[in-house]
Amino acid sequence: MTVSINEAMSIIGKQAVDELVRAYHGRRLYVPGTISEDHPLALRLGHGQAILLAQAFGGEYIEVPKRLAPDIQERNRAIRAGYAAGATQTALAELYGLSRRQIINITREDTTHA
Repeated sequence: MTVSINEAMSIIGKQAVDELVRAYHGRRLYVPGTISEDHPLALRLGHGQAILLAQAFGGEYIEVPKRLAPDIQERNRAIRAGYAAGATQTALAELYGLSRRQIINITREDTTHA
């Protein structure tokens, strides 16, 4: 079974999930049933948080997104602000590691609903 990142957040909190996203972005993360103090998850999250994760989701996978939606919204606001201030779409694409097409789409987004 695959666990969503939001399910994991309900167990270990946003700060720990943010760390998972930084470390495992865009990948499936296997959660073992038991976690020792020197396990990579324990070293990254702290042993207590890793144990909570193992107790809740041991033997399952977590689908870790590349970024969390609020992070993407914040990034997109920064891109639109940079573009409004005169940065080129090409420069913004290089700065944020996105394609020029993605920057074009972001700078054309209607922000009245955001």
